[in-house]
Amino acid sequence: MHVRLFIYDKLSGIIFFVDSGEAVSWFLKRLASTSENGSQIRTLGLKQLELDFGLRSRFSFRFIIAENSHPIIGEDFLECFGLIVDVKNRRLIHNLTTLVSDGISCPGPTLD
Repeated sequence: MHVRLFIYDKLSGIIFFVDSGEAVSWFLKRLASTSENGSQIRTLGLKQLELDFGLRSRFSFRFIIAENSHPIIGEDFLECFGLIVDVKNRRLIHNLTTLVSDGISCPGPTLD
């Protein structure tokens, strides 16, 4: 079984899905564009958020507002703040400080 990684924001209490394969970061609702698999995603705009994952710094980032089941931390966010996804140990690592934020794991479907 494949395990998905989620991370908890201490400021808002919101749980974000960490998806290093997703090019952009999403925050609830839907955008009018096409996803990588060709499906339509309706966009509603942008939202600036400040997040705290317990890494001794807050991350201010502009998210695309979309109708998703979970807010998503994508590749753009991870690259912007030098965060590394440690899949084996289910955590985020801040590249500059090596501080870690433990994720919340949730089982998901596999491609078997």
